[in-house]
Amino acid sequence: MTLSRFNILSVLINVVVPVYDARAVSTNFSEVVVNLDELERFKRDVPVGSCVVVAYTINTWNKSAGGLKNVSFNIRWAMVLGTPDRKF
Repeated sequence: MTLSRFNILSVLINVVVPVYDARAVSTNFSEVVVNLDELERFKRDVPVGSCVVVAYTINTWNKSAGGLKNVSFNIRWAMVLGTPDRKF
């Protein structure tokens, strides 16, 4: 199952979160963000020490009236801006 950027607020456990490779992008960030699907996917694990933008949603709900509040943090997508092995 893949994840559309705008279709749901919470993310199921089996959803593949897209990781985009923006290391070679030289345009304005606001232009890149609205055209994410035009970026290549990052095809390996993101190395430790990388610079990454992470888009996420946070949802809260109560199981019962007066009960404890539950919180879910959902990563929607990530964009790799730089990696330690690639100097600009």
